[in-house]
Amino acid sequence: MTRIGVTINIEGIVQGVGFRPFLYNLAMAHGLKGWVKNRGNAGVQLRLEGEEEAINQFVKDIGVKKPAISRIDSLTVEKTSTLERFQGLSIIESDGSTGASIAVPADIATCDACIADMMGTGPGGKNNKYYMYPFVACANCGPRFTTVADLPYDRHMTTMVDFTLCAKAQEVTCKQEYEDPENRRFHAQAFSCPNCGPNYFLVDHEGHVLSRELDALKQSVKKLRDGHVIAMKGIGGVHLVCDATNDRAVLRLRERKGGRKFKPFAIMVPDITAARKLVHVTEIDELALTSPRRPIILLARKETAAISTHVAPGLNSVGIMLPYMGTHHVLFHFCKNHGLGPLVFTSGNASGIPMAITNEDIVAQVGTLADFFLMHDRRIEQRCDDSVGKTVGNTMLLIRRSRGFVPEYIPTTVDTGEKSIIAVGPELHSAGAILKGNKLFPTQYIGDVVNLETLTYLEAAIGHFRKLLRVQDTGIAAVACDAHPAFHSSAWARELASTMKVSLHPVYHHHAHCAALALDKKLDPAEPRVYITCDGVGYGVDGHAWGGEIFAGPVTSLRRIARLKYVPMPGGDLAVKYPSRMLAAILHGRLSRGEVESILLDRFVDGFKEGKTEVSIVLDQLDRRAGPGGALPLTSSTGRLLDAMSVALGACTEASYEGEPAIRLEGMVPPGSTIDPAAVKQYRDAFSSKDDGQITELDLGGAFPLVLQQTSRYTGPRDKARNALAFQAAVGRYLGDEAVTIARREGIKEVGFTGGVSYNEFIFSGIREAIEAAGMTFLHHDALPPGDGCVAAGQALLAWLDERDKA
Repeated sequence: MTRIGVTINIEGIVQGVGFRPFLYNLAMAHGLKGWVKNRGNAGVQLRLEGEEEAINQFVKDIGVKKPAISRIDSLTVEKTSTLERFQGLSIIESDGSTGASIAVPADIATCDACIADMMGTGPGGKNNKYYMYPFVACANCGPRFTTVADLPYDRHMTTMVDFTLCAKAQEVTCKQEYEDPENRRFHAQAFSCPNCGPNYFLVDHEGHVLSRELDALKQSVKKLRDGHVIAMKGIGGVHLVCDATNDRAVLRLRERKGGRKFKPFAIMVPDITAARKLVHVTEIDELALTSPRRPIILLARKETAAISTHVAPGLNSVGIMLPYMGTHHVLFHFCKNHGLGPLVFTSGNASGIPMAITNEDIVAQVGTLADFFLMHDRRIEQRCDDSVGKTVGNTMLLIRRSRGFVPEYIPTTVDTGEKSIIAVGPELHSAGAILKGNKLFPTQYIGDVVNLETLTYLEAAIGHFRKLLRVQDTGIAAVACDAHPAFHSSAWARELASTMKVSLHPVYHHHAHCAALALDKKLDPAEPRVYITCDGVGYGVDGHAWGGEIFAGPVTSLRRIARLKYVPMPGGDLAVKYPSRMLAAILHGRLSRGEVESILLDRFVDGFKEGKTEVSIVLDQLDRRAGPGGALPLTSSTGRLLDAMSVALGACTEASYEGEPAIRLEGMVPPGSTIDPAAVKQYRDAFSSKDDGQITELDLGGAFPLVLQQTSRYTGPRDKARNALAFQAAVGRYLGDEAVTIARREGIKEVGFTGGVSYNEFIFSGIREAIEAAGMTFLHHDALPPGDGCVAAGQALLAWLDERDKA
């Protein structure tokens, strides 16, 4: 038998997933000797010696038997010229090698084995040292990204450096488990026990510690039972928690949040069985809910759901998530003893401000929102909001890509080599991104970059990714941002590019959406496609607010072939806050002033803050200042169209949160409703288009006189729901048909849909049906959110393509 030596390098998600212990045990099983080590952000390296046949089988087994939460992107094997004749096998100290990736995974939900330890149903029963310990973890689960200060992923590089593994105890110590190859905590960096690890304590507003450790959780549950609001520090931030069945508690939280008048809260339930009692859960939903990522999933609420109507006012859906850290499991264990069921779990931050992550800042920021504070003494290195998803047309779409997904990269079809692109994203619902090599690294969800605090968060998030990726100033090829000149993020991008002396690439919002979809689907960006982009707002090439466009071409040279008809926005952003103004503008373009005024005063005057006086002022503005040469801003936004229909059908007259009118319009339709083809045709027939030789104008405004004829202020909810469904389905089918017409004319076989309106079940499905009925391929987002969370990805791609073409 031939004895050989090899050096094996493995890149991918191979740190923080039990990969070195897996390799160690696998190598032992094959009788190999040598060492295994982490290599900074460059993955894992092995130097092994043994029989050639054994080494070959070992390499094959790596791919077959690797940990489920790991991912291998590359594996290279190189024979060594000499043998070192190792006497044993060991895991040695990591080095700081540099690669093109981030080897650490996202935060991972507590695994079944650790839950068994914690609940006393595993080995040792209730006598095992992890019984009821909320920070239980192992090599297969627990926090990762939120604890990592730098790579390689070793304990001293994480916030667990503050907790030395216990070496003296009456039972097996953590140090012994850490060093035992047969133990699932072998070289696990995030674990500890009550003897050596972090723990909880409950405090009041004055900072008095009311109880500690397990008793702190018990007392918190009693506070929840009594209707109090608890601020609970978790893995990547803080949640505000209350009893989801207690109207008074939910309303109290809503009142304290101030700007959260109607914005829905998410709720947590103990398990999938409890979820099924509240909401309709499909197989796709269950896979997402129970995955190690544990996102919030928006699900259709059952009429019998025993939760407060104030959790998600005016909506027929509610955001559900399952426990993802030990604390949650222990909490629900005690909740069961006190008759508590679902709990509100909403982000613990003052509206518009990133979550605080230090104990002092948490108390200071949410002191007026919570009655008590359930805190722990483990530092949070990186804040990270919960991820959110929704099943639309049998497709799981991400609304927010954050905890459980970050810092995982998305493979691309382009390769920047040793250079990197920094993209700072849009203004609202933002996330940044770094494009390096053939990988895109989106940051965690940032939020609305409309103040200094959120801009600072964006800067810190991108800075952290730069550190993990070893991206120096000299390695940056360009900086990309939104083309809107007034965005805070764009101003920072200009400063960044100037400091680094690199190119700045302002990218128009909807061009970035199209490019992001191409990147998400791993498509050749040079190939022409048709893209439908529908959302609330994006700065357009002509200076108007776009949001209902159809483009054709490669992403580097998109042509705007069609758009929704421009509609003036009386009062600018006031028309977003008070969508009755958009209804007035749409009707103003179709009816006489007298007819419009009569309709508004008779049926919709409550939607105008100042009543009759405001109606008159708005119509005066439209008379004098509408049109291409007028002073009122113009929009082609699908979102504003849906807002206006929401008013027309009585769903919403004031947006207390972004997108509320359109969301409530969709929410008018009961789950499982059947589309009436005749009703859809009526609305389709009310739509029209006009081609002036340069662009096709799609006029959907004809639906509004129709809906006003079909309904009145006395129309019941069933008929209103029928009209809401028919209108939205008609919009989807109409846009899909228009895109098909364009694709046929251009000789294109693929049509994509991107933008925040993608989350609308009826529009998404209508577009998909039209495209697939024409025998074409329908493209939708997979790994990136269709909303503005994907914009940084598109910015990065377009900036790189421009840089590459200039070279």
